[in-house]
Amino acid sequence: MSDIDPDLRTFLGGAFSAEVVDRLDHLRPGLNRMPAERLTALRRSFRALIDQRSMRLPDWARTTDTDFETEEELYNYLQECYAYLFEGAATFPEAPL
Repeated sequence: MSDIDPDLRTFLGGAFSAEVVDRLDHLRPGLNRMPAERLTALRRSFRALIDQRSMRLPDWARTTDTDFETEEELYNYLQECYAYLFEGAATFPEAPL
């Protein structure tokens, strides 16, 4: 498995699991209730994951039970999710099939 922050891995496993990945709008209220230092750490870890591309497709599938065809698709999706969750984008991206 890739070297991912354990708190981020837990967040990804819950937030992007196959059961809820198509309803990311439920995450913003919870993020807004997090203690500031925990939210900052999560945001930094999520950004580092995107910038370093540190999760491979099999690891993502094991963590979330969702699949992508290519790493490019995965990281484009994660960037859109980051924008929605942390930068106030109006809509969340379409979930992977």
